[in-house]
Amino acid sequence: MFLISRSFSRTEALFLIMSIIWNMVFLSSIWLLYLLDKGISLFGAAFLDVGYSLTILFLEVPTGYIADRFGRKKSVLAGIIIESIAVIGFGLANTISEFLASYIAWGIGSTFISGALAAWLFDEIKFENKGDQKKAKKRFHHVYSIYIALGWVSSSIAETLGGILASIRYEIPIFLTSVIWVIAAFIGLFIPEHRGTKNRIEEKTEDEKTSAPSLEPKNPTLRIALREFRRPEILSITFLMLGLSSVGISIAFYFPVYLSRLNVPLSLIGLYFALGTISTATGNLLSTKYFGKAEDRTLVLLICLELLTIISLMIGRIVWVAVLSWVVFSHLRGAIMPYVSSELNGFLNSLTRATAISLTSIAHMISLVIFELSAAKIIEIYGFFEFYLSLALITALIILPLSTLFAFRYSEMKLESQKSEHAVTIPEDVDF
Repeated sequence: MFLISRSFSRTEALFLIMSIIWNMVFLSSIWLLYLLDKGISLFGAAFLDVGYSLTILFLEVPTGYIADRFGRKKSVLAGIIIESIAVIGFGLANTISEFLASYIAWGIGSTFISGALAAWLFDEIKFENKGDQKKAKKRFHHVYSIYIALGWVSSSIAETLGGILASIRYEIPIFLTSVIWVIAAFIGLFIPEHRGTKNRIEEKTEDEKTSAPSLEPKNPTLRIALREFRRPEILSITFLMLGLSSVGISIAFYFPVYLSRLNVPLSLIGLYFALGTISTATGNLLSTKYFGKAEDRTLVLLICLELLTIISLMIGRIVWVAVLSWVVFSHLRGAIMPYVSSELNGFLNSLTRATAISLTSIAHMISLVIFELSAAKIIEIYGFFEFYLSLALITALIILPLSTLFAFRYSEMKLESQKSEHAVTIPEDVDF
C-alpha cells in the first residue's frame, strides 16, 4: 500500500472504482473458444475482428468530436452501455452475420470511450488543480498509472474466473460481463464533469486574468485537432506511442503460441501469461517512481531495456528465459505507457483533446492491423526467431530514435520554461 500513499479526491476514487469494474471482462479468455464452439472458423473470427477494427477506424474521429462538443462524460457512459448491449448480442448470436452485428456495435461503443475517457479524467484533475497544467500532468500521470494497474489486476482476475464459469456454461461469463459494465456506467453517473469556457474562466490564475485574451477556440474542430499534430513534440510522441503499443500488443498476442512451441502445457501457459499481466500492473504502479526528475533519460533507458528483453526472447529458446523476458518486458511496458499517455494529453489543446486522441487511436488501429497481419505471416512462413528479430529491428531503428528525439525536444522545452520563469520584463507562459 505504500505505493498508493497519496490520498485521492472523490472524483479520482470514483474513476479508480469504475476502472476496476469496467475492466472485469469475463469473456476475454474464452471468446475465441466460444466462437469455435458456435461453428465459426478461425478465418471467420479474423473476419469479425476486421469488422470491429473498421468500425473503430471510421468512427473514432466523429465520436471524438462528439465527446469534445457535447461532453466526455456522456460519451463514455453511452459507450459503456452500447458495449454492454453488444455483449448481450454476442451471447445470443448463432450465425456469422449476427456475430458481425455484435462486433460492429461493440466497436461503436469503444469509439465513444477511447478518446474521451483519458481526456475526461485529465480535465477533472486539471480542474481540481485550479487549471495548473504542469501540476495536472504530474497528478494525471500518478492517477492514470494506478488506474491502468487496477484495470490489469481486475482483468486478470476476470479472465481466470471466466474460464471457470465457461466450463459450466459459455454464456455465463458473457452475460456477466454485460451486467458488470452496466454497474460501471452507474458509478460513472456520480463522477462530475468540469469543462468548457465557463469553467476555464473560473480556473484562471491572477497572471492569466491580467494577460492578453486567450486565442484558444471556444468550439473544437477537426481542423484545429489536425493542426495540433504539426508540432514536433506531438508528432514524435504520437509515433512513439504507436510503435511502443504495436510492438507490445504483438508480443502479448503471440506469446501463448510461442510457449506452446516450447512444449509448455496449457495449464502453465495461462499461469505464465498471467505473470505478465501482474508484471504490467506493477509497472503501472511504479511508473511515477521511475519517471522522477530525469524523465527524458528514463524514457530512453527503459526503451533500451525493452530492446534487450526482445533480443532475449529471440535467442532464448528455454522456457524460463522466455517467461522471465516476458515478465520483464511487460513490466517495462506497464511503466512506459502511462508516462507517454500523460505527456500526450498534456501537450494537446484542452478543447480538442478527445478528438486528437481519437486521431491517434485511428493511426494505432491501422498500425496494429499491419503489425498483427505481418507478424502472423512471418511466424507462419519463417518462425518466431524472425518475428522477434523484426520487432527488435523496429525498436532499435524507429522507436529508440523517436524516444531520443522526444527526450531532446522535451529537455529543450523545459530549459525554455526555466528561462521564462526568471524573465522580468517579458513574462512568458510556456504550456507544457
